[in-house]
Amino acid sequence: MAQSPFLKDSSPISNMAIPGQSLTNTPKQATWEKPAKFSEPEKFFSIIMSQVKKPTARKSTANLLNVGISAETIASAMVMNAFTEGYITPDVAEIIKEPLVRVVTRIGLDAGVSEMNVINEMPKPAMSMEESYDLMKDMDPDKYEREMDKIPDYEEEDEDEMMAADEQEMPEGFITQRGEA
Repeated sequence: MAQSPFLKDSSPISNMAIPGQSLTNTPKQATWEKPAKFSEPEKFFSIIMSQVKKPTARKSTANLLNVGISAETIASAMVMNAFTEGYITPDVAEIIKEPLVRVVTRIGLDAGVSEMNVINEMPKPAMSMEESYDLMKDMDPDKYEREMDKIPDYEEEDEDEMMAADEQEMPEGFITQRGEA
């Protein structure tokens, strides 16, 4: 990677690519420009399992789980690393991630991790209309007033009309009608 003569060597920016540099590099040198080494999830999963079963890997995984890192985060890091190194494609990564979360969880249970996070935080429920109107009232009071003007006011309806509607007899449905044959 070429360095700009205007940057000092100690700068973290000095290792960045110069704009357009990728267009002059030799093709097929970067890992993302080559096909993945494994396209079958089962094959790569068996390989990653052989790595995860090693005692040092099991101990490190259990320590991470004990610290509070979720099994999902650990599995995501494993498949992301495999993808960036060119071992698998993104779809294979997503396919093996769930079984890998289960394996990581099993490692934690076997190691006796008592308080373990299996998945990351669940998504929060959607904002209710009441909450959105409260927020709108604070953020944009004029818009809030315009929106409130659009909502029909049912209290002003004529009570006589409502009473008349209640007193009307509902017609029978076609199944309950008794006709003369």
